[in-house]
Amino acid sequence: MSLYVISAFITPVTFTVIGFPSAADNTFSVEINKKLYPLTTSKNTFPLWSASVPVSGTSGPVNYRYVQVNKGVAGTGEKFQRRLTSAKATLNEFYDRQTTVSNLPSLKQIYKDIRPKASKAIDDSQVATIHITVDQAALDDMLKNPLDRK
Repeated sequence: MSLYVISAFITPVTFTVIGFPSAADNTFSVEINKKLYPLTTSKNTFPLWSASVPVSGTSGPVNYRYVQVNKGVAGTGEKFQRRLTSAKATLNEFYDRQTTVSNLPSLKQIYKDIRPKASKAIDDSQVATIHITVDQAALDDMLKNPLDRK
């Protein structure tokens, strides 16, 4: 008689994506093995959507993609699959942008740098993204009258 032991473990993985829905009612989900897991956001975290999803560790590498959802119905999804590289969380990924981390070539230095040395707090493989919410009327006024000081 043979005894087979199958070891399965499930670990929560936090998925995060930066996305701007095409309609006010739309949301985002992460699709793993053709199953949708809804992502949430709030007034304070928009446009960052996230969720902790239980992921099985027995089936090898986990492929996933982000999908825009309208009232619970899957709509536009990314046309490519992503591969989970961390057992705990994804980076802040951009919806429908395949490259998250890239090795950027260094520029040749043509003059002596007088600034302090580069900080280890800055990762040269990532580009910072800043999202600002403003009063639309004030922005329109500033763009129409750029030299006015208020």
